[in-house]
Amino acid sequence: MKYIIFALMFFFCSLLKAQVVIDSNLENRFEESKKEFPNAFQEFIIKCEQSSSSNGFALFVLFNEDTLNLQEIKFPDYTNITILSLNGVPYKEEIDPEREELEHSDKSILMAGSYLSGDTLLVKIAFPFGNEFIDFEIHENQVQTTYSEWYKDDNVLKLNPSDTLVDELIIPIVLQKFELSSADFQLDKMIYGYCEFETFPYYRVEHYLDDQALKLIRKLKFYFKVKIGSF
Repeated sequence: MKYIIFALMFFFCSLLKAQVVIDSNLENRFEESKKEFPNAFQEFIIKCEQSSSSNGFALFVLFNEDTLNLQEIKFPDYTNITILSLNGVPYKEEIDPEREELEHSDKSILMAGSYLSGDTLLVKIAFPFGNEFIDFEIHENQVQTTYSEWYKDDNVLKLNPSDTLVDELIIPIVLQKFELSSADFQLDKMIYGYCEFETFPYYRVEHYLDDQALKLIRKLKFYFKVKIGSF
């Protein structure tokens, strides 16, 4: 039994860690990736680049969430509901092209920062008041990745059906690709990166679905740029 446990631990660790691939062309790839984003995102990208307080950001060319148990979920029936007015004003449905584009987009933008701790580079990707957190620890051309979700004071997450619900969960992933523009880590240097990973299945309870649990897999592909800082 102990050999099986050791083998499983080795297997999961191997999924989290990977060799860093160096691609000196990553800055150009980062710039090209901007063209894939909806127009509604472009203004935000410009603000991120012009902000003096920003250490970096990540462009998610794929920010996808698949529901594996969709056919088991019972959705509320809203077909008989009609909106007559909002705040006393007669309601007229109008299509907002930008809003429609954002709602149907599989792309996203998160903030990023990086720090040197000795000879180890730490990269953190998240969004203020967001739920998704990605951490990279890069040392001697190896990267270790942690993906977690957090819903403050709202216990809605679990890895297995029988687990107790929690508000914060580290979710195992399969790290498929990780690239950097350089392995020369120096303070104030701009580093570009690219990453692909997929989570293991996990569960999130949705209150709007009468607390039914969605079985989910996240698939993420993203570029990032960070200016290296220090603690």
